[in-house]
Amino acid sequence: MRSVVDIVWLGAVDVVVDSAGSKLSPDLDRRVEEIWQEEAGRRSGLTNGQILCASRVDKGVVTGHFVDYRVFIARERDPELRRLLAIEPVGVSGVVLIPGGSVVVGKRASHVTQHPGRWELIPSGGLDEEPGSDGRDTSPRARGRAGSDSRTCRGGSSHRPVTRLTG
Repeated sequence: MRSVVDIVWLGAVDVVVDSAGSKLSPDLDRRVEEIWQEEAGRRSGLTNGQILCASRVDKGVVTGHFVDYRVFIARERDPELRRLLAIEPVGVSGVVLIPGGSVVVGKRASHVTQHPGRWELIPSGGLDEEPGSDGRDTSPRARGRAGSDSRTCRGGSSHRPVTRLTG
């Protein structure tokens, strides 16, 4: 049987945020905004935020930068933008084991951007930047190499990450 995933690392993972990121050209930004406005018209309650996208994965270190959610939405909706933007969102999943060996899974809502109605591990989500949120992890492990000035992330469902974030 052929594997559907490639395991690139087993062990602790550090997430390093590169604050440089990438800036959109005015033409790309206009197209992104057009798509965002169309999507916002279809989906009430849609809000723009920041999501972490990987720019490099090397052994136990994921290096990435934050991107507006509207850019991600535009990338999902327009094949040409998918090619031009070349952003790869970072997703995380936990495994909740129930005594007796069961694993907790959930079904994604029908209104989500990616894989609506599909099954996934609980908790799962992305990493977004929300300093001071309830999910903020300011422990020494979370501060990692950057000390107390590091930026922190929380998962989309306010669970604390199991990674260290430095940047």
